[in-house]
Amino acid sequence: MPLIVGVGARSTVHADNLDTLIGATLAAYGLDPARVTALATVDRRATGPALVEVAARRGWPLLGYPAEELAGEPVPHPSPLVRSVVGTPSVAEAAALHAVRDTGAEPVLLVGKHTDGTATVAVAAPAGETDTYRHQDAGADRRGEPQHDADRRGDRRRGADQHSTTRHGTDQHSEETV
Repeated sequence: MPLIVGVGARSTVHADNLDTLIGATLAAYGLDPARVTALATVDRRATGPALVEVAARRGWPLLGYPAEELAGEPVPHPSPLVRSVVGTPSVAEAAALHAVRDTGAEPVLLVGKHTDGTATVAVAAPAGETDTYRHQDAGADRRGEPQHDADRRGDRRRGADQHSTTRHGTDQHSEETV
């Protein structure tokens, strides 16, 4: 069963930045990059040089979905800005969920959107398979749940965290990059 990384990105994103964001996000949540089976995004970004390069570097297929299909995915962090620009309230979260759903499985959002300002990533997996994707003890509490800001706030919903760290080191909620 797949572990899918969803990506929303500006057209100016650089492959090294995107690759670093993906790697850091997976590591922060104790998710094994070897379990990732695809990178998913909106179709208009699926031919972008940075996404194509990162998918090739990591050996992952790059899946692109029409905005209309992504708009049908229920997501925890919809963005009116992304909806107005792209035609879907989410790219990263919706693409990750939609790609898992395309396998015939019910998806679970493991990691809500995280951004560096030029790209946004989210991670989804099939329901019932989520614990098999984590590294042993990496960033997990006693139940195997990833620890992050949402957990410390008492918000236990999967994918509830959508924080990012900017160049200035401040923690802030982010709009998904478009």
